[in-house]
Amino acid sequence: MGLMASSVQADKLSLTVVDKGVEIDAGSTGKFIIGAPPLTLENGKTEKATFTVNSKSSGEATYPCGAELKLQIKGDEIQYEYDIPDNGKSFMFDMLIPIKFNQGGEYALGKSELQEFPEEHQGQFLTQGNGKSAFTLLNAKGKGFSLETQGHWQALQDNREFDWPIFVYKVLVDLKAAQGKDIIITITSR
Repeated sequence: MGLMASSVQADKLSLTVVDKGVEIDAGSTGKFIIGAPPLTLENGKTEKATFTVNSKSSGEATYPCGAELKLQIKGDEIQYEYDIPDNGKSFMFDMLIPIKFNQGGEYALGKSELQEFPEEHQGQFLTQGNGKSAFTLLNAKGKGFSLETQGHWQALQDNREFDWPIFVYKVLVDLKAAQGKDIIITITSR
């Protein structure tokens, strides 16, 4: 009798526009939402979006200053097209991650090695960095997904710092550095 190689099969991902943004259904890993991002203006003021679902694959966010952010799901990508006033500075995308990932779940920013989520709170940021944004999230069984975008700063935050038992992945897109180019988030099964 021969030995069988065991491998972890990635769950199929699906992306759907929901009332708060885009839902990533990652099968056994769970469901996650990349929310409609707040817009920060040059004067430091942050505006929250009013989000409208147009279909299962499109939606749009509007802001008090008149800015608009339209999204379209195309395969494994979320494409964001935006129209902002000259005083628009940045969008901050985020995704909540359940605290249960501290029971064997792993993460990585960029090309760094996978690290386990800490069981106990150790500070506000588990990791952060500048440059092209890439994030990998795996459950305790090694299944999950990666996302990549042209963000300019990213971080994994432990919100137990604020007495809220949840982790948050954040991506800041500097709109001046983006130079009017569409924002694209690509999501891949792992």
